[in-house]
Amino acid sequence: MTELNNEVKIATSISHHRKWMAISAVTGLVFFFVANFTSFFAGLNLVSGLIQIAINVFVFVTWLRGYRASHGRERIIAFFGVVAPPILAGITLYRVIIPFFISIF
Repeated sequence: MTELNNEVKIATSISHHRKWMAISAVTGLVFFFVANFTSFFAGLNLVSGLIQIAINVFVFVTWLRGYRASHGRERIIAFFGVVAPPILAGITLYRVIIPFFISIF
Protein backbone atom coordinates (compact mmCIF):
# COMPACT_ATOMS: atom_id res chain seq x y z
CA MET A 1 0.00 0.00 0.00
CA THR A 2 2.82 2.42 0.75
CA GLU A 3 4.38 1.74 -2.67
CA LEU A 4 1.11 2.76 -4.31
CA ASN A 5 0.99 5.95 -2.26
CA ASN A 6 4.58 6.75 -3.25
CA GLU A 7 3.77 6.21 -6.94
CA VAL A 8 0.74 8.48 -6.68
CA LYS A 9 2.84 11.16 -4.99
CA ILE A 10 5.49 10.91 -7.71
CA ALA A 11 2.89 11.10 -10.51
CA THR A 12 1.23 14.10 -8.87
CA SER A 13 4.59 15.77 -8.39
CA ILE A 14 5.58 15.36 -12.04
CA SER A 15 2.18 16.66 -13.16
CA HIS A 16 2.61 19.67 -10.88
CA HIS A 17 6.09 20.32 -12.28
CA ARG A 18 4.82 20.06 -15.86
CA LYS A 19 2.22 22.75 -15.25
CA TRP A 20 4.77 25.17 -13.80
CA MET A 21 7.30 24.31 -16.49
CA ALA A 22 4.79 25.20 -19.21
CA ILE A 23 3.75 28.45 -17.51
CA SER A 24 7.34 29.55 -16.95
CA ALA A 25 8.42 28.65 -20.48
CA VAL A 26 5.65 30.65 -22.13
CA THR A 27 6.21 33.65 -19.86
CA GLY A 28 9.96 33.66 -20.38
CA LEU A 29 9.65 33.28 -24.15
CA VAL A 30 7.08 36.08 -24.47
CA PHE A 31 9.27 38.50 -22.53
CA PHE A 32 12.31 37.42 -24.58
CA PHE A 33 10.50 38.22 -27.83
CA VAL A 34 9.20 41.55 -26.53
CA ALA A 35 12.64 42.57 -25.26
CA ASN A 36 14.56 41.58 -28.37
CA PHE A 37 12.19 42.14 -31.27
CA THR A 38 9.99 45.14 -30.45
CA SER A 39 10.45 48.87 -30.56
CA PHE A 40 6.89 50.12 -30.00
CA PHE A 41 7.69 52.55 -27.21
CA ALA A 42 10.99 54.04 -26.14
CA GLY A 43 12.34 51.97 -23.29
CA LEU A 44 9.83 49.13 -23.59
CA ASN A 45 12.48 46.69 -24.73
CA LEU A 46 14.79 47.69 -21.85
CA VAL A 47 12.08 47.24 -19.21
CA SER A 48 10.98 44.00 -20.80
CA GLY A 49 14.60 42.83 -20.95
CA LEU A 50 15.12 43.46 -17.26
CA ILE A 51 11.85 41.68 -16.43
CA GLN A 52 12.82 38.84 -18.75
CA ILE A 53 16.11 38.31 -16.95
CA ALA A 54 14.29 38.24 -13.61
CA ILE A 55 11.75 35.78 -15.02
CA ASN A 56 14.57 33.60 -16.36
CA VAL A 57 15.62 32.91 -12.78
CA PHE A 58 12.11 31.56 -12.12
CA VAL A 59 12.20 29.58 -15.39
CA PHE A 60 15.61 28.10 -14.58
CA VAL A 61 14.58 27.01 -11.07
CA THR A 62 11.26 25.59 -12.28
CA TRP A 63 12.83 23.55 -15.08
CA LEU A 64 15.64 22.39 -12.81
CA ARG A 65 13.08 21.01 -10.38
CA GLY A 66 11.27 19.36 -13.27
CA TYR A 67 14.56 17.92 -14.52
CA ARG A 68 15.28 16.40 -11.14
CA ALA A 69 11.78 14.89 -10.93
CA SER A 70 11.65 13.48 -14.48
CA HIS A 71 13.05 10.37 -16.12
CA GLY A 72 13.79 9.20 -19.65
CA ARG A 73 12.69 11.34 -22.58
CA GLU A 74 11.10 13.94 -20.30
CA ARG A 75 14.48 14.44 -18.63
CA ILE A 76 16.10 15.25 -21.99
CA ILE A 77 13.43 17.85 -22.73
CA ALA A 78 13.78 19.30 -19.24
CA PHE A 79 17.55 19.52 -19.76
CA PHE A 80 17.02 21.91 -22.66
CA GLY A 81 14.64 23.89 -20.44
CA VAL A 82 17.44 24.26 -17.91
CA VAL A 83 20.02 25.28 -20.53
CA ALA A 84 17.83 27.75 -22.46
CA PRO A 85 17.24 30.50 -19.82
CA PRO A 86 20.93 31.42 -19.39
CA ILE A 87 21.36 31.52 -23.18
CA LEU A 88 18.27 33.72 -23.63
CA ALA A 89 19.39 36.00 -20.79
CA GLY A 90 22.81 36.33 -22.42
CA ILE A 91 21.25 37.28 -25.75
CA THR A 92 19.10 39.90 -24.04
CA LEU A 93 22.08 41.31 -22.20
CA TYR A 94 24.07 41.51 -25.43
CA ARG A 95 21.31 42.92 -27.66
CA VAL A 96 19.31 45.15 -25.30
CA ILE A 97 20.75 45.98 -21.91
CA ILE A 98 24.47 46.48 -22.60
CA PRO A 99 23.84 48.72 -25.69
CA PHE A 100 21.40 50.82 -23.66
CA PHE A 101 23.94 51.50 -20.92
CA ILE A 102 26.69 52.16 -23.47
CA SER A 103 24.46 54.71 -25.20
CA ILE A 104 23.92 56.57 -21.91
CA PHE A 105 27.62 57.08 -21.35
